[in-house]
This record gives sequence, structure tokens and C-alpha cells, in this order.
Amino acid sequence: MSMLQRLGFYVVLALACGSAEAASDPVTKEQYQLLPEYCRNQEHVARFLYRPTAEGEWRRRLGQDYLHIHHYCWGLVHMLNAYRLGVTSGKGRFQFEEAADDFRFSINATLLNGGKSPGSALLPEMYTKLGEALLGVRDYRNAEIAFRSSWEINPSYAPPYVWWAQALLKQGKTGEALAVAEEGKKNAPDSKSLAKLIEEIRGKGTSAKK
Repeated sequence: MSMLQRLGFYVVLALACGSAEAASDPVTKEQYQLLPEYCRNQEHVARFLYRPTAEGEWRRRLGQDYLHIHHYCWGLVHMLNAYRLGVTSGKGRFQFEEAADDFRFSINATLLNGGKSPGSALLPEMYTKLGEALLGVRDYRNAEIAFRSSWEINPSYAPPYVWWAQALLKQGKTGEALAVAEEGKKNAPDSKSLAKLIEEIRGKGTSAKK
């Protein structure tokens, strides 16, 4: 990345952080309790409701990624809002779009760090959540890219296989759904979710033949 590109990135980063900090209280107490522990102790998230109790610990554990992980946390809040408002409503769609933007920001910031800090272990989860948000706006092409990015980083991480296989199944693509689920089960043999999904897909295939 050139110096000019880096400068542009950090200008965008500053604007985004300023926008997030200027927002009115965007997270309820109920939502706050549903967030991962590192989100509840991230200064830009926790300060709206509570004083972080383990901020120093998570700052050390996440390294450079601590600086931008709040965007991922805001994405999770937007996802909660989307499901609360209804996935088919205009307001719900807007929340999915906002979530996708936050997830992309955190992914890009993590990649900019070279994936060397401990927080980069969250990348498969970030990509999976990005895929989930994109499914919410029916952007199937980019959702698939996000899910595949997740399992390419960590093939044994089951959630992206589950999400994409279920999405294919809902589109009536039973064969493709089974192939994805079986690939996931091969890489994550202990996943109960994938085992159950494979059984469900095979059952649908049997019913279709009758």
C-alpha cells in the first residue's frame, strides 16, 4: 500500500471513529449484555453504559486490533437491531447495511495490520458476520465471497458453512447446499450444527424424489 493510500485510509478511519463517538447512545443495556466480552470492555462501546472493568486486559490481548474492534462491535449491535425491526422491513435492511459497513471496516483495518496481531484470529468470525449481514440484504454473491473468505482462513470454523448452506437451501439449491455442508463437516467433524443440517438436506432430497 502506498503512502497516499495509507493516508487516505487513516482519514476515513478518523472520520468513522468521530462519527461513532458522536452518535447518541446506540446500544441498550439488553444489547450490551449480548455482546462479546471484548466489546463490553472496549472504551468506545462500554462508555455509553458502564465503565470497562477489563479494558487493559483486552487491549493487551487484541493488540493493534483493539483500536478498531469497536466497529465490529457496532456491527453486532446493528445486527441485533435488524432482527428486532424485521429482516423484510426497510429499517431492518438499513441496519443490515450499516452492519456490513462496520464489518468491512474492521476486516480492512485488521488486514492493514498485516494479520499479525492476536485480534486477527477474529477474522473468520468477522467475515462470517459480514456474510450474514449481506444475506440480510439479499446480496448473495458477496455473501458467498465473505463466507468462503472465512473458511479459507480457518477451514475448521463451522458457522460460515452452516450459513451459506442454509442460504443455498432456501434458494432451492439442494445439491449445492449439501456439498457445502459436507465440505464443512469434513473440515469440522465435531460440528453438531453441520451434522443436523446435512441430515435435514438429505431428508429434503429424499422427499423431492417421492
